[in-house]
Amino acid sequence: MRDIEYDPTTETAYECLNCGTVISVSTSPGRCPDCDGSLRNREMPFE
Repeated sequence: MRDIEYDPTTETAYECLNCGTVISVSTSPGRCPDCDGSLRNREMPFE
């Protein structure tokens, strides 16, 4: 396994667990801008 180099200019997709809205941002947005629901990083798998 190798570490991924962090690039602050790269956008990451986040998906709202409540309404399904998908947004791409370079920093963690915290809450969904549409419904204020929880977001998950789409690059991280569900377990």
